[in-house]
Amino acid sequence: MIEPLPNVIGCPLERAAKMLADVGASVADVQHIGPNPADDADHRRSMVIRQRCPESGKVELTVAREWRVPLAAPEQ
Repeated sequence: MIEPLPNVIGCPLERAAKMLADVGASVADVQHIGPNPADDADHRRSMVIRQRCPESGKVELTVAREWRVPLAAPEQ
């Protein structure tokens, strides 16, 4: 039996997925909004901004990417 689902809004995506898995739920879909991250951008993280449960044990998440302006290169 699946335990009540935790509210994962505001959590980083990886943490939210783990919290849901810990209670027996699975992430059925993740919708990303915001600019596409660069493949090598380690500083980018995703935060859950919406959580839907259309059927028992399945969760749909909407995720906003966090982005930052890159540091300026030092002047030469």
